[in-house]
Amino acid sequence: MKLLILSIVTIMVISTTSCGNKIGREIIGLQNNYRDTIYVLAAWAGMEHVYPDTALPINRLGMRYVPPGTKGVISETGMGGNWASSFLTLPSDTLSIYLLDAKILSLYDWSQIRDNYMILKRFDLSFQDLKSSNYIITYP
Repeated sequence: MKLLILSIVTIMVISTTSCGNKIGREIIGLQNNYRDTIYVLAAWAGMEHVYPDTALPINRLGMRYVPPGTKGVISETGMGGNWASSFLTLPSDTLSIYLLDAKILSLYDWSQIRDNYMILKRFDLSFQDLKSSNYIITYP
């Protein structure tokens, strides 16, 4: 039994490290040149508000933060995934990405932020937009 498990593990290691195509995750990143921490929310398929509806979602699940002067991850594919196939799940070839100031999030309730659209910026990006920017968004 141990030999069988060892053989399976060895085959898995060889198949993922020896081939030219490495299986990994692709990321969309944010370069934060803003003075404060930025919170980022990407509106992927499955959320209640997806482009062309640009209202903020009711909940903020999936929101990530990026400290000032750093590059952080906005979103990432699953293992072996790619953005081209992820964009096919959107109603149009456009992904909305919302940037919010951390201070606003600490001062106001999410419903107030939603109702008053208290965002720093919204990016509406096609797959080609992301690809041409090397999957990195810079703010400001």
